[in-house]
Amino acid sequence: MSIIFYNYLSRIFLILALFNSIQANDKSFSKDEATGPYTSLPSSSRTGKEIRIGIIGAGAAGISAAYYLKKNGYTDVTILEKENRVGGKCHSVTIGANTYELGAILVPKFYENIRDLGITLHQGLENVPPSYEMSPLGKSTSSLPYTWKEIIKGVILGLKNAIAFKYTMPKTGFFGVSQSKVSDNSAQFLEENKLSIWQRYWKFSVESCGYGPLKTTAAAYALRMFPPKAVSVLTLGKVLPSQQFGSCFTSGYQSLFKEMAKNLTVHTQHTVEWIDYNQLGIEVKTQHFSKGTVSFQFDKLIVAIPPDHLIGKTDLSENEKSLFSKIRYYDYGVTLFEPQQPLTYKAFLNEQICEHAPVMLVQNWPASPVVTSYAYGDLEEHAHGEINTDGKAVTSALDNRVQELFGTNVKKIHAQKHWEYFPHISSQDIKDGWFDQMEAMQGAKNTYYVGSALSFELVETVVAYSKELVNKHFPANPTSRGWFSSAWARAFGKH
Repeated sequence: MSIIFYNYLSRIFLILALFNSIQANDKSFSKDEATGPYTSLPSSSRTGKEIRIGIIGAGAAGISAAYYLKKNGYTDVTILEKENRVGGKCHSVTIGANTYELGAILVPKFYENIRDLGITLHQGLENVPPSYEMSPLGKSTSSLPYTWKEIIKGVILGLKNAIAFKYTMPKTGFFGVSQSKVSDNSAQFLEENKLSIWQRYWKFSVESCGYGPLKTTAAAYALRMFPPKAVSVLTLGKVLPSQQFGSCFTSGYQSLFKEMAKNLTVHTQHTVEWIDYNQLGIEVKTQHFSKGTVSFQFDKLIVAIPPDHLIGKTDLSENEKSLFSKIRYYDYGVTLFEPQQPLTYKAFLNEQICEHAPVMLVQNWPASPVVTSYAYGDLEEHAHGEINTDGKAVTSALDNRVQELFGTNVKKIHAQKHWEYFPHISSQDIKDGWFDQMEAMQGAKNTYYVGSALSFELVETVVAYSKELVNKHFPANPTSRGWFSSAWARAFGKH
């Protein structure tokens, strides 16, 4: 008996030693380092799943966070949204008999969370034609201009590196990437990893989709667009033209989040004026167009908008202000227009991004004359609140490009929307541990952060990050994860 007891005691001491070693060698930022000291932290008599949880923002991040909270059994969840609708950049409009997107559009096969939600909530999917007629620089070609030799070489190198960097990139977010080569800018990353053959494809995909020039955008962001499954699907889409790349929601992307919001408490047209942390909890004061100032009291707060939007809305530490103010955006948007004559191609990609001019034209519904145009307002990086798109300049550049390429003109503009798009930080800020510091802040002052600034500007990555954060910090079974498993996960980056 004494030998058995000794063995168990030895194992306990070994586990404690490992735990202490993990703590001693953990170089991640502490909550105090990230947020600064606070003498007055919120407290509440409510516990467990009855705590009052507030969410700022009813975009994909906020709605999905609330949805998964409800799924995990939390009963008091309130979303505050400044717009008069839910969905954020998932913004759908109806023109005639069809639905068009002013934001997120595709549901590729590797969007596992979005597809699962669509099935659960009975959202119909319409297959995207397997191969658009594509015209880079106005030259007719059935797809991007690669030879078979280039395709095979690119597939081998792409899959090899996709698998290798799968273990560098966390499942969601960017915790721990500061010490990896993926923090380099995309152009440098491709060159150093002998992936120059992929540069043209990355250029099309990253630059045309609003994520800025390869020479400035960190490879970590680009790799979020191309997980191993995406590489496989894209490859099959090229090699086997019958392979479906993805789908669109028949009723629009926004319909998914409207359906998710049906059983949630959402207050729209509430602009956050001030957030106060006190002994009673977290008080959020909003301004409503008809009700005036409204006050909400919470025990926990989830910020589902970019963190820099909080500057001037609450008392922040100097470190928080410094971190949040590093976020930048691109002026990128969508124009739905109708040409005088049908366009020659179903899709067009411009190899060179330039101010105001369309970088991509897509005719989503072949039977409809409406075409979707994507364009940058300018090519500068902006801080929050600095973007002021010249809509007339965008429309004029669109008309000029349509005339140049297709010999026709813009007949009608149905809708136009420009966004503060792709909240991001520089490669150097990633190397300096920006994401690690943000992750260290999760839960400090009973506040959590979700959204594209932490997860990347794709609806799938946004939803996946919200889901993981909820399951980690607000689990269905709060006792399912002990102190040792948490320390092990923290030490080995499994967040």
